[in-house]
Amino acid sequence: MSIKWIILILFCVGALFVYTRFKKTKLLSNFPFAEEENSIFEEKPLSLSHKIYPLAGPKKNFKYHVLMRPLVKVTNKKRIIFAQTYKHDAIVYGVFSMNALTDSEQTSWKDLGYAFATLSPDDITATSGGKKAQYEITFTAHMQENIVAVTGEGVFVMQVYTNDIAGYEKALGIKIPVS
Repeated sequence: MSIKWIILILFCVGALFVYTRFKKTKLLSNFPFAEEENSIFEEKPLSLSHKIYPLAGPKKNFKYHVLMRPLVKVTNKKRIIFAQTYKHDAIVYGVFSMNALTDSEQTSWKDLGYAFATLSPDDITATSGGKKAQYEITFTAHMQENIVAVTGEGVFVMQVYTNDIAGYEKALGIKIPVS
């Protein structure tokens, strides 16, 4: 084979890799907002950690990510969107909803690849006096049944390090217990 064919094949493999990497990118601009749903609270917290625990096996085996340019949005439908800013948009890492999703919402979110979970007010806790910020808010949720079947993951945790707990309480309409 000539060197031109080798270069062409390597270029095609590289292009395919880049295409598959960015095809699955879940951008905030593509997010399937419901009718008349808009953001009522937005914050760029000091830090945002993302943990996913498996359904089976020891709880010490988990995936852990720290988002570098975190963004948290709360909508008027009580949905919490966790994202990382990227150029002029943001990559969505997870969506928690205080209300159960409809079947059509579950289907569309699953097709778009968004990881989502339903929260109850008991799933939100906070601690004060941390090193990174005044408050560490922990959102702990169990992923939706059909998403668990796809991802194989069970417990989905987001930890937000912030100085503005009152903004979250007002947007979600709940009192977050602080320990």
